[in-house]
Amino acid sequence: MMRYLALVGATALMTTPVHAMTIPELFSSFWVVGDSLSDNRNTAIMVGALNAQQADPIDFPPGSPLQQPGVSSDGFTWAKQFTDAFTAAGKANANLSFGAARASDNGNGPPDLAAQIAQDRTFTTTFDFTFDPTNPSDDRSISGTVPKYIDGQGGLLDRKEGWGDNPLVTVYIGGNDFLDTAAAIAGGLGAPEDLLQTVVERTLVSVTQSINQLVTEGVSDFMVFNLPNFAVIPQFNGDGALLGGALAGAAAQYNSLLESYLDGLRDGGINVTNVDIYSALTDKNRLAAAGITNVDDACVFTVDPEAQDCSGFLYFDNIHPTHQGHGIVADIAREALRETYGIQPVPLPAPVVLLMTALGGTLVMRRRRKTEA
Repeated sequence: MMRYLALVGATALMTTPVHAMTIPELFSSFWVVGDSLSDNRNTAIMVGALNAQQADPIDFPPGSPLQQPGVSSDGFTWAKQFTDAFTAAGKANANLSFGAARASDNGNGPPDLAAQIAQDRTFTTTFDFTFDPTNPSDDRSISGTVPKYIDGQGGLLDRKEGWGDNPLVTVYIGGNDFLDTAAAIAGGLGAPEDLLQTVVERTLVSVTQSINQLVTEGVSDFMVFNLPNFAVIPQFNGDGALLGGALAGAAAQYNSLLESYLDGLRDGGINVTNVDIYSALTDKNRLAAAGITNVDDACVFTVDPEAQDCSGFLYFDNIHPTHQGHGIVADIAREALRETYGIQPVPLPAPVVLLMTALGGTLVMRRRRKTEA
């Protein structure tokens, strides 16, 4: 009887129609603009190029042995899974994100959102570095003009020839704008409620203006990430809980306004996938199923550096996810896209399904015979 049921299951798997395809099959190309939650070395490369121009270059201290060089994590960010998939499919793609970028232009540091989209192939800027907060005399700056990207091209608009008919553009930015506001509140630079309302409005304007610009240029498929729940990240889940709670409330307000704007785009015929990071990274059941059991502490400040292993941690440092955490982000993004476009993952080939079912049936039969014996 058990063998008969197994065969029926195999037949059902073989005959049920499935609308399945890979995500790269849906789009002609893939592009990411954002900050350190997506960047895989763009800021590190720019800083290195600028530093090489200085008469007295900075001798930067070595990073943690746990860190992926140039990335704010112990491995590459979620975006690499997507760019690798599009590369394997022979389709144009680029991760244009910069660590420390803002949605709103703050006048220095790496290219912010508008500059990541702009055509310019060079970028003039100043990076300021604080090595010892108690000793301002140790602060250093480097300035100059360097290529915006290592491939010599400019931002997203400079790559329009590679877009194809239906590029997918991902926007994942805004966290640093809110962290700047947290620093301003902690420094007593204004009334907290005023500062929080200002950052919500300013970030929303910057993000929506950039998306509107891309819609005008012909982009009709977007994946947009909302902001995380700041109250649960290591920087704020301890002594900074009060400030983290206020920041989380502002992020929730921003996310709601962003979703309303995205709904308007949908009403106008634009395909928009909203990736809900705010909720997903607080789903402890999902995280535990992926082997993530420490959702409170920063790996780099908790484990022995000689171990070179952040397994089980959600956060690499006080802000950024670990490689495992980025794996969850990539999964969430894929699931959101599949929901938007009504697709399912590509199933296993039929011979593999039959083999697995047959093996399962054999195991069931053996277990039953052993029990009966």
